[in-house]
Formats: sequence, structure tokens, C-alpha cells
Amino acid sequence: PISGQVIVKNVNAGETITRDSSSETALAIIYDLSELTFEMSIDEMDIQSVEVGQKVQVVADAFEGQTFTGTVTNVSINGSYSNGVTNYPVTVTLDDAGDLIPGMNVTGTIILDEATDVLAIPADSLMRGNRVYVKDPSAEAEPGVPAGFRSVEVETGLISDEYVEITSGLSEGDEVYVDESSTDSSASMMPMGGMGGGMGGGPGGGGAPGGGGGMGPR
Repeated sequence: PISGQVIVKNVNAGETITRDSSSETALAIIYDLSELTFEMSIDEMDIQSVEVGQKVQVVADAFEGQTFTGTVTNVSINGSYSNGVTNYPVTVTLDDAGDLIPGMNVTGTIILDEATDVLAIPADSLMRGNRVYVKDPSAEAEPGVPAGFRSVEVETGLISDEYVEITSGLSEGDEVYVDESSTDSSASMMPMGGMGGGMGGGPGGGGAPGGGGGMGPR
């Protein structure tokens, strides 16, 4: 026996139930809503980085701007091959489903690693060769470097889609040049600061594995 909520009821009170296998049907469908799970499809290039216990950031189409958290609870090695790529199913259990209900479309991003209270800069401010342009009105002109800035070589740690951890080369409070040309905006300056929250990092310095699916009961 399980506890849960009746979602579908196939027989009503007073109806006769037979043991005829040809017409046998479930009396009801019950969902255990104490835990909601969904399945992510992870590319073969990323699956080796995924393991049970990793945290997952989850967004739902029905709750724009809201982020839920989950945990990887199963990593299957039973992959499926399609269009030249093998993908593997990964099960994620929501830590707190909130107002999510079974059937809703969700997308998850697995956090492979994270760092807290670190110095970080916007990803768009990291130039080729691990160089950053730091504001310095007294700096001498350098080819390719914006006026009023000097080029500094830095060492990096974790890298996410939005931020880059800096382990050496910069100090908190330094103002760095941000190249926003990819977003059709003018370049700007941003002060170097500490990240109070966590910063996730994916394999090879890229984004963490992601995938989507429909919510379901445990």
C-alpha cells in the first residue's frame, strides 16, 4: 500500500469487479506527490562528469523567473542512440517541488562544481590568452587595448556561462573592461568583486550538462 492522491478512478462505488483478465483494468491511478522526479537526457560527452548526489538547478515553463533545486538520484548506463549521438537518462529528484505538479515541462542544469566567496569577473571581460583589461588612466597605449586600460594576465578557476573565477592577477575593486559586442551593446566597465553565492562550472570550462523533461511522481 502507498499513500498518495487519486488521479484517475476507473470504477465507481457499487460496480462489480470481475477477474476476467481480458477486461482487467486498474481500479485507480495514485500519485505519490511527496517526491517529484524528472528525467534528463545527457550527451555521451558529458555523462562521465555526472554522478549521484550532484545538485541541479531547475526551471519550469509554468513558473517564469523561478528556480527550483534538485538532486541527481540515478545515472543510467542504458543509453539510446539517435542521429549519431548516444544520450543517457539521468533521474533528478526535486528537493522542494513547491507548486510544481506532474506533467509540467522543466529544464535542469547539473552543477558539476561550485565555488563560494571568490573573486569573479563577467565572462565577457576575459580576453584571449587569459588577459583582462583593467582601468588605469596612467597606462601607456597598447595595441588593441582600449584607451585608459592596461592588459593584465590572469589565472582562472571555475568558469560558467556568466562568470569567471579569478585566482590571481586581479584584486577586489579593480574595474575591468567588459566586451558586450556580442549583445549589440557598447562596452562597459565593471568593478571586480567577490561572489557571495555559488558559481557552477561545467566540463572543459563550458556550461554544465542540461536537459529537460516532464515532471512525474516518484
